[in-house]
Amino acid sequence: MPNPYIKSWNVPNSDGDGEWKVSQRLDGSFACTCPAWRFHKAPKPPCHHIQAVKDDVATNPASAFRAACARALGDAQPCPRLEKEPMRTVPKKSPRAARVLTNAREIRCYSLSNNFTGTPLVNDPVIWAPDGQIKHVTPTEYLTHELETMPHAKLYDEGGGKFSLLVHSNLSYEFQSNI
Repeated sequence: MPNPYIKSWNVPNSDGDGEWKVSQRLDGSFACTCPAWRFHKAPKPPCHHIQAVKDDVATNPASAFRAACARALGDAQPCPRLEKEPMRTVPKKSPRAARVLTNAREIRCYSLSNNFTGTPLVNDPVIWAPDGQIKHVTPTEYLTHELETMPHAKLYDEGGGKFSLLVHSNLSYEFQSNI
């Protein structure tokens, strides 16, 4: 007999243009409709949407992501994503976005695969070039590629020269830019 759900919540996705459904089973376990949770092999860790429900921050996707980041880093050091609210969107195809990305430095990656620890971006990341070949690029070219090719990617100005590039619900970059 399937394990029935006793509660469910609609949690906004990180892009703010949709939502995922988090459900709680009779046994107290949780499930989420997001791809990160659905396609993760067992044992499934909670995605940040489930954690957002548990933390009661489900009404604000930025807060949910920040809470997941803070948990991953533990209490030993503050999570930079908790410092500023609200973030201002920088239009994707604007000259300002190009300047911000060109001058990006101290780039850190927050992803499900690194438990949102803010790993520094490697010096020679690779992308799939339009001709289908793997191409080594600079970190700033990589950020530009992510913003331009990922349909829901958004660039945020957090103030004080800090910026975030939210690629999808389980991948973001934070960096400084002196524009």
